[in-house]
Amino acid sequence: MKKSIVIVIGIIYIASICFIGFFGMKIKAYNETIYVTSIECINTEAEEMFDGEGTLIKYILLNYTTGLKYQIEYRVYPDNATNQTVEFEHIGSSSIATVSQSGEVSFFGAGIIYVQIKSTDGKNIVEKVMLNAQN
Repeated sequence: MKKSIVIVIGIIYIASICFIGFFGMKIKAYNETIYVTSIECINTEAEEMFDGEGTLIKYILLNYTTGLKYQIEYRVYPDNATNQTVEFEHIGSSSIATVSQSGEVSFFGAGIIYVQIKSTDGKNIVEKVMLNAQN
């Protein structure tokens, strides 16, 4: 009787080690906040380039026409981030375009505008986009 109890305990012990080793032991915290790690401009015509400060930014070349509107599309990483909302703001002063909070850029004239997409989860993750509307 005593031998069988020791054998059963040994089998359970070995089985639990194998189970944890195979499936892993992930601790799930409830109401866990998952922060944004990066934001990416996903417009198909966006190319990468370095700005004057050595920062990698997205560059989009547009053909300017009167009333030109352009929608900036983005993706937040990781996909399961708790707060995926972003703010769009234009960097510097510009009289050629405005940027809405949905990422739509309305041009009033040809020229270059810099837009920053910024996370609102407190981590201040930023993606910079340069839009160049040429005649």
